Amino acid sequence: MDPTFRELGQKGMVTPKKLIAFSVVFVIVSMTLYIISNSTEGPYEDILRNADTGDFIPLRKIFSSKFQQACVVTPYQDQISFDPKIDSKVNNKIAENRIIYSDDMWVLAIVNKSEVLILEFSRKPTLDILDSTLFHRNMGEFYPNFSPKTCVEYSRGGFLKTRLKDRYYVTLGVEE
Repeated sequence: MDPTFRELGQKGMVTPKKLIAFSVVFVIVSMTLYIISNSTEGPYEDILRNADTGDFIPLRKIFSSKFQQACVVTPYQDQISFDPKIDSKVNNKIAENRIIYSDDMWVLAIVNKSEVLILEFSRKPTLDILDSTLFHRNMGEFYPNFSPKTCVEYSRGGFLKTRLKDRYYVTLGVEE
């Protein structure tokens, strides 16, 4: 005959309270591991998000200085066309990783002679991308010393953080 919960509890085994406590701990640990494993944000996103509006954030302050070029791939783009040597590296990496871009993401591609690093960003009200065309139309007059670009020389490039309505944007470019 199988023992009941009451009999098991009397023998110091499993009680309903122990079972509930174990279940709660299991759920908390599982949820924490799920959140950690699905977090795509890196420290670079925090740097951009925490910058003040109007700040120019040099690429070399966000990432390693071993890179030569940086290019932005804005929503709905699946390739860049800037410089044939760089384009082929970036476009091949995009195709190789089967990255499909939509309205909810953008990418920064950082390039050196032998490596392309693809960093994906989710578009959020706290951090979004504003491409050069939209920058000129909406913000150009406010930041005359900033020149937005699709691709920049790594040592000179960076992001300008701006705000338009209730959304914060970064735009890749150079300070003149």
